[in-house]
Amino acid sequence: MRRWPAAIAAAWLFAVVPASAADITKGQCIEANTAGQTLRKEGKLSAAASQLQVCSDPKCPEILRADCQQRLEELEAAYPSILFDVKDAAGHDVADVKVTVDGKPFVDKLSGSPMRIDPGSHEITFEIANEKPLTRTFVLKEGEKLRKERISFGAEAPPPPPPPPANPPPPPPKQESSGTAELQRYGGLGLAAAGVVAIGVGAFYGVKAIGKASDQEKSCKSASDCRNYPQALSDHDGAEVWGRFSTIGFIAGSVLLVGGAVLFFTAPKSSDSALKKVLPLAQAATTGWAF
Repeated sequence: MRRWPAAIAAAWLFAVVPASAADITKGQCIEANTAGQTLRKEGKLSAAASQLQVCSDPKCPEILRADCQQRLEELEAAYPSILFDVKDAAGHDVADVKVTVDGKPFVDKLSGSPMRIDPGSHEITFEIANEKPLTRTFVLKEGEKLRKERISFGAEAPPPPPPPPANPPPPPPKQESSGTAELQRYGGLGLAAAGVVAIGVGAFYGVKAIGKASDQEKSCKSASDCRNYPQALSDHDGAEVWGRFSTIGFIAGSVLLVGGAVLFFTAPKSSDSALKKVLPLAQAATTGWAF
């Protein structure tokens, strides 16, 4: 059922092969078969078909003729085909189109049927009346069938983007909010000042705890020499209480100091005038808390 392409190939043969081909020799049949196979491997399907049509001649040996006809059928399946839909500037169909493939004339008019072109990359030029020729590059794949491409004449290309300025102006400097920066610095200083106060309170309680511990030793030097046990017990309890307060003060003060330092030093950079306003406050906050 699939032998009809061979019959078509034979019809082409009788139509295009000159009368002298009636005297084709066996050697010419073999040579055409070999050339057809070589051209097929190179992807030159049109040239390969021409050679295989020669060796499909009835004058060629039957086994050779059958091989050539089989290869013609395979070429028919491998041939890519492409259908061009050409429109003029008004969007109307155009049939009177001269088509050139890789610089060689191909057709002078479109028939509405797909065109068979060898696989590979091709530059195809389209020419119609009153329009500039259009050239497009197409890559056709072996076995690709009925590929459809629209060719539109008169379509205006989008304008190119404007060129960038020779010396683009530098971007404006990023404006930091000086008010936010100052607020953050003030907050940091406030925390730091509170930390200093807490450390001072812790130091005060620490001194009280040391004093109570000293009073305990005076009242009760040892288990065998304890002249006033109730007082020693009271002093011991007082030393523990004051010691706890002292520890809390030192820990809270350290946390506040660290938090204040983080806020102060991570604030956005501001002007020197802002720093001049902040530094005296830092000095005032820490004045008078040394022991």
